Amino acid sequence: LFVLASGLVFFGNVSQAGNAFGKPFSAVHAGLGIGLAGIYGVSDLPPISLSFETAIEPKIGIGAIVGYASSSFDGGSFFGSTYKYKYTYIIAGARGNYHFLENNEKFDAYAGLTLGYNIVSSKFEGPNLTPAQQALIGAASTSFLLFGGQLGGRYWLSPGFGLYAEVGYGVGYLNAGVAFKL
Repeated sequence: LFVLASGLVFFGNVSQAGNAFGKPFSAVHAGLGIGLAGIYGVSDLPPISLSFETAIEPKIGIGAIVGYASSSFDGGSFFGSTYKYKYTYIIAGARGNYHFLENNEKFDAYAGLTLGYNIVSSKFEGPNLTPAQQALIGAASTSFLLFGGQLGGRYWLSPGFGLYAEVGYGVGYLNAGVAFKL
């Protein structure tokens, strides 16, 4: 991963002259997030994400995002024993962004929408209960369509490597990390 990242930093191409975003342009982001839509309990692993974006017009980009997070919920006690649930969240979606700035080679600001799916699964940890007893505690897994939006920016430290940050509703309420131009 380090060798790949180093190669992208030193051999990344520059998009449209004078702009941080334009045709041709493609980038990959890897980031960490704070907060997660629909989280149960306490976060064990903050949202991590990997996304891709490519320019289809001088100011419009489309791409995809995948993310992962986990949490746990202490359910208390039932029939004299304690129990808890461990949750995992896998998020996959398509994204579209509109890029605002022109004549700025280092900074790129954008806003966009995400449409995806949040696959939520749970694992019961506790005493061996009968199915009827587990039904009294309740089912804990659910998955749902994810409609989100983001407002973000990228700052290019070199022609192929930069930092990004986004706020919005999606993988995390705040996401930040590294960006690589392809």
